[in-house]
Amino acid sequence: MMPPSVSTTRPLPFLLAGAAVALAGIRLAAFDLYWTEETVIMASDIDGGNVTEVFDGTGMDDWAVDVVAADDHIYWGDRNGGNLWRADRDGSDAQIIFENDGTFSSLHYLALDLDNERIFVTDHQEGVFELDLADESVSELFSGQGVSQFTGLALRSSEELIWFNAGNNWMYRTNLLTGDTPEGDAIELAAGPTTYGMAYDSDGDVLYYTDFNSGVLHAYDFASGEDTLLAEGLSNLLGVRLSPSGTHLVIVERDVGIHGYQLETGGRELLVEAEDAHFGVAVTADPGELEVPVEPLQVVWSLSPGDRDYLSSGTNERGMALHPDEGYLLVVRRGNPPIVGIVDEQTGDHLGTLSVEGVSGGFSNFHLNKIAIAEDGAIYACNMTIDTADENFRLYRWEHKDADPELVFNGALNGDDNDSNNRRFGDSIVVLGTGENQEILFDSWQGTVWGRLTPLPEGEITDPENRFEVDIVTLEGIGGGDVRDIVAGPDGFIYGTRAGSGNDLLEIELDRNSMTASVNRSFGGDFLPAHVGPVGFDLENGFIGGIHAFGNEFYLYTWDDFQEIASRSYPTDNNNEVRVGVVIFGNGMVYALNTTNGIMAMDLGLEPDTVTFADWIAQFELPEGQDGPGDDPDGDGVSNLVEYALGGDPAVPDRTPLPVQGFEIENGDRFLSLAVNRNPESTGVNLVVEVSSDLETWDSGPEHTTVLVDTASERVVRDNAAVTGADRRFIRLRVVEE
Repeated sequence: MMPPSVSTTRPLPFLLAGAAVALAGIRLAAFDLYWTEETVIMASDIDGGNVTEVFDGTGMDDWAVDVVAADDHIYWGDRNGGNLWRADRDGSDAQIIFENDGTFSSLHYLALDLDNERIFVTDHQEGVFELDLADESVSELFSGQGVSQFTGLALRSSEELIWFNAGNNWMYRTNLLTGDTPEGDAIELAAGPTTYGMAYDSDGDVLYYTDFNSGVLHAYDFASGEDTLLAEGLSNLLGVRLSPSGTHLVIVERDVGIHGYQLETGGRELLVEAEDAHFGVAVTADPGELEVPVEPLQVVWSLSPGDRDYLSSGTNERGMALHPDEGYLLVVRRGNPPIVGIVDEQTGDHLGTLSVEGVSGGFSNFHLNKIAIAEDGAIYACNMTIDTADENFRLYRWEHKDADPELVFNGALNGDDNDSNNRRFGDSIVVLGTGENQEILFDSWQGTVWGRLTPLPEGEITDPENRFEVDIVTLEGIGGGDVRDIVAGPDGFIYGTRAGSGNDLLEIELDRNSMTASVNRSFGGDFLPAHVGPVGFDLENGFIGGIHAFGNEFYLYTWDDFQEIASRSYPTDNNNEVRVGVVIFGNGMVYALNTTNGIMAMDLGLEPDTVTFADWIAQFELPEGQDGPGDDPDGDGVSNLVEYALGGDPAVPDRTPLPVQGFEIENGDRFLSLAVNRNPESTGVNLVVEVSSDLETWDSGPEHTTVLVDTASERVVRDNAAVTGADRRFIRLRVVEE
């Protein structure tokens, strides 16, 4: 694809107003951050403190845009007024330095080259211009013809200008000596088509830019041509600026505030809350260490059809259950015989299979279909029958994952109903409670009834294959086929997605006295995209998640106001017309089985619970006077502070939590590495990996080490110097109390 064409340069008259621009004379900046709020210029310290209005907008015609800090001044533009302004760093002596003669209609971005006495600007509609401070003239470098929306620009060198056309996603490169902008030099960016702000790093030859509509931050490497997504999950991103040392970016999120982004770590924090923040941002100091956010729905692991013998693309996998305490998932593949795979919930590793000895019955090969784990850890799974008048409905129970199944119900569930739709069961299962208070519900898919099983008193059980009493629940005000794949939800309600319209979620109240169920609330298409279901709930953290039936996306929402948080696509994209799957929340994760696209395990991005050293050490019964950070009450050579940081037990002699040394092989070279366990609940401690060649001088940081893994529970770091020949290298961990 070729970029739109651009026009050539032409000189224009321009009016120079106010005092001559000072090109020398540096003094201490009054503030670290500057940003625009409509006609106002605001400023603060780098940590967001001391927020001050430094220019009140007097004399401005419209919004202030793209504030820039250079020499000992700040510069900005008047968007529709078309004037350029300058003030001292503290906001004093604000004045117009270029007065618009009608050339500009919508100023957007500034690039200052004060060493060569010139300023470059983009006008959103009119083009790109050069303002010459020496001869008080302005030249039009590119007209708006063929390019509809001029936004960001930056100097790549004194000889090259780069700028955006936000009407698409092209970046243009212009030779300032010749005035040429060859179409072949234009670059189509990965983000867009609403590219807006840009910040150029001359040391790395990297351009950082924002995409307004998508709310993403990208980096384009001129040397490699690689366009990398750095951050997402924001909205309405506008100006971006590189900090003085090139370690951070500051970014405007309109109507939110000013974010800091740490380039080395990916740390990102809101530095200043500013709901009126609009376009420009300037920075004169480096932000400090910023917290690395955990983005919701980061895929921890996924399994696609064919990865296991119990995963296919043929709608065979319809049941999944989670045992959160023992850390495994159960995945059912229907068949003769069926397979129930046991999967490690944290890694997706195969742990074995559940015994299906003696399991049989059901429609076709639906000997097992849905599965659930009760509060006491017992496992229940059922067959699916389309007509219990002809084929018994069966429910099996496993005491635990290593046990054999017991047939605990074997009967014609609602087999005498004249409506065959009311005799199909096994498409969903809800297990509530344990013991004598247990209740197991099944919907009838196309019917207007549910089946309900409750345990018979021990003395009334005459048949070991029928240990439950049967009740039929009549659905009131709910049409046949309206409810599919019911799940337990908040406040004792049962939820099901409406099959007919494809996107309604029904909140259903069960009256156990009358054995009737009715719709309490219905959430329509404004809540879920069309054809999202089944769904699952995380009641503790207020989430609801759902699978797109006909697509391959998983959606995460807030339960209280149904705001979409994030979505993720499965690695495969097979149609799921039967709208079958399972969504389960647990242990800070969500697991989503799409019957034709496999399983995704996604991190919810929850902030880990933390406990101080003092509160942590108080949990243990230790000898008096042995509860300090440097004490070692169990005598294993590991201090209490190290035990705390690495997840050890100060009362039990055990050195297994200590770091493990290894090697990383890269391009044939060997590098020392250190794998460090982390206590995700620890706070106020820093794990510093250091390297040395002589055991006397120890070094750390990005010049000496590379972080390979950095999670809440693990950190893996390697030495940057290879172990070659007779060279000696050493690596160690130092735990520092902050």
